[in-house]
Amino acid sequence: MLRDDGGLRRMREWETRRETTKLRRSAVVPFSYLYHNLETETMILLLLLILLTIPLLAFPQKNGDFKCMTISKDDFYSDMKLKPEIKIIDVRSKSEFIAERIEGAVNIPVSKLSCRKAEKLSRETVIYFYCRSGVRSCTAESKFNDMGFKHIFSLENGINDWKKAGFPVLTGRKGVIKPQFIPLAPYPPIAAPAHH
Repeated sequence: MLRDDGGLRRMREWETRRETTKLRRSAVVPFSYLYHNLETETMILLLLLILLTIPLLAFPQKNGDFKCMTISKDDFYSDMKLKPEIKIIDVRSKSEFIAERIEGAVNIPVSKLSCRKAEKLSRETVIYFYCRSGVRSCTAESKFNDMGFKHIFSLENGINDWKKAGFPVLTGRKGVIKPQFIPLAPYPPIAAPAHH
C-alpha cells in the first residue's frame, strides 16, 4: 500500500490557507483560533481586558446625560428674599467664602460635599448652589442629582456676574454688606429751548 504524503500535506496546506483567508475576511477572530495560536501570557491579558470592560459596558455612568439647571441672578435674588426655605450653598473654598458671599449662604466646598451632609436634607429641599463662575456649582449640582435631589439649581455664571449686576455681597468674617453699584445709563441730552 502506497502512502501519498505529498497529497496529504498539500491538503493540509490548502485547509490552512482557507482558514487563514477566512480569518482575514472576518472582523471577529474565533476564540478557538486565539486559543491555539496565542501565548499563555497574551491569552491571560486578553481575558483580563475583556473582563475589565464588561462592567463599563453593563453599568454606564449615571450623569453622562446630566445637564446643569441654572437660575438667573434676578430669579435667584427674588427667590432668596421671598422663599426663606431655600438652602443656598456656596461651594467655593472657605477663604473665598470669607472674602465675599451672598447673604444667607452656607459654605460647603465642592470637595467636601458628601452623602453624610446630604442625609440631613430632604430630597424635596430646594437648593441653590453658587461658586465664582458656575463650574464648581454645576459639579455640586451633579453630585446632588446622583443622590436623588430633585430641586437643585446653579447660579448662572456665579458670584462674578452677581456682583457685576449690582447685587449685594457680604464681606469679611463679620459679614458687612457691600452694596454693588450699577452704573446708570446716561439720560438723553436735554434739548435747548427753541428761539422764536
